[in-house]
Amino acid sequence: DSYGKGTAKHFVNAATKAGITYKLNGRNYFYFNAAYLTMAPSADNAYLSPRTRDDMQADIKSETIESLEGGYNLNSPYVKLHAGGYFTKSQNGMEVINFYADDQNSFGNYAISGIDRLFFGGEFGTEVKLTQTLSLNAAAAIGRAYYDSRQNATFTIDNSGEVAANEILYLKNYRIPSTPQNAYSLGLRYNSPKYWFVSLTGNYMNNDWLSVDPAKHTASVINDIDPVANKDALDAVLQQPKLDGAFTLDLLAGWDKRLRHVYIDKKPVNLVFTVGINNLTNDKNIRSGGYEQLRVSQTIVQDFNNGYDRFPPKYFYAYGLNYYISVALRF
Repeated sequence: DSYGKGTAKHFVNAATKAGITYKLNGRNYFYFNAAYLTMAPSADNAYLSPRTRDDMQADIKSETIESLEGGYNLNSPYVKLHAGGYFTKSQNGMEVINFYADDQNSFGNYAISGIDRLFFGGEFGTEVKLTQTLSLNAAAAIGRAYYDSRQNATFTIDNSGEVAANEILYLKNYRIPSTPQNAYSLGLRYNSPKYWFVSLTGNYMNNDWLSVDPAKHTASVINDIDPVANKDALDAVLQQPKLDGAFTLDLLAGWDKRLRHVYIDKKPVNLVFTVGINNLTNDKNIRSGGYEQLRVSQTIVQDFNNGYDRFPPKYFYAYGLNYYISVALRF
């Protein structure tokens, strides 16, 4: 059911931003910013299955985003510091998930609408000059990111276009996946008077969750499960998988050399050589993300004794030790 150009959708969207900065003096700044904007959904989240048909989600609308941030900056000869907080709320988001539905022997499409998201947290960063050549760098980002609504989902069969279900996804207060919500960094940097530098930085990240299978959070799948007799198994089904915290140690070094008697457009030319080595401990067990497989069925979930978890989550792994080398001319 795809015969050429489909019906055009038109959106009128706007973005409004405003901010104020108060300079207490030449080194101390306070700021506050606010924004309101609307965004049209992408084609990927509007069309159910553009490979096979031109069907779209039922109620295509723009997503609205409201955001506030404020903070403090210090810029002095020996200490640079930033501390701030943010709050962002988005409403009416849309998403289309395509997967293989075992029960239907076909690819299926989950068209999700009414996605509200909530983000808030604080950030801190500082650079302290310990000596003329040695400096300390530290940063922290502590935030929370939640789904803030029960979402609407339409499940369709790819082969036929049949609407198999219209359901509510009970995902309010589940965490937004695929990003660590806490991150910390601490490092030392040495700047040589002879135009080379080296820095060593440790990073720790945690509070990272997987993307959940929406079918496991619908009434049609879990309504008939006895919450008393099968409490532990039901809790395991409904729990959002969480990734372990991860630590990396990174090295960065560089050298800057001015080339004598070499000019481009009458500007001096510098040769810049940089090498970076990430994950010095060569930890190959860091899970950087993942998702629950969308292959659960009503019988699988209800048959707790015969493999409700037969399709475990898929995980992505970060690289072990890796490096890069960069050579550049600057003028």
